[in-house]
Amino acid sequence: MYHKGFCVTLILLLFCFTSVYSQENHTEICIDFRVNSQTIDPAFSDNAARMQEMVSVLRNIRQDSTIRIIHVSFNGAASPEGSYQINRRLANGRLASLEKRIRQEVEIPDSIIQRNDEYIPWDYLRSLIEDSDLTHKQEVIDILDDEAKLVSYQGGTHIDHRIPRLKAIDGGRVWQEINRKFFSKMRNACAVVVTYKKELPPVVEPQPVVPAPVV
Repeated sequence: MYHKGFCVTLILLLFCFTSVYSQENHTEICIDFRVNSQTIDPAFSDNAARMQEMVSVLRNIRQDSTIRIIHVSFNGAASPEGSYQINRRLANGRLASLEKRIRQEVEIPDSIIQRNDEYIPWDYLRSLIEDSDLTHKQEVIDILDDEAKLVSYQGGTHIDHRIPRLKAIDGGRVWQEINRKFFSKMRNACAVVVTYKKELPPVVEPQPVVPAPVV
């Protein structure tokens, strides 16, 4: 019983020590892309501000010896109006552009990098539509909730089978509305940089020794 209590106390002490003297931080960096582009354009969207913030964050990591990068995940995405092959190429190219830009600023070992190949963020599109006033919204959500499946399309290319069904709603007008409202938000690349900062204990200044009064 004594040993069990001692171990629990020790674990709690270690947890408190770690919480005080270390900190894990997640920083997300996202860049938007023009239609059919894999090139980072500072003049597009609010990329200039995002890139400036990215450089500042990475420079701080590089210059602070107490910060260590422990994991980085990259994701590239495309809007769904093109074929599977085109969208996959765009998503991978956007991911590669952002990764190259970040690794120019700070050294990252390959062993801690994860790349997400989900080329179309369908869940994100669904969440945008769910919070919108889109025409025929429930019908669109029901289609998006169906399982993804590739089908042949236009001479050897492939698309998700849900796309023709979405295009057929109200003679294509709903698809045009989705394109206008949401597709630009899906053409991006994002990185999540997880860092570990070791907080150094405060330096305790030695107190001057006051000599005892002579009696």
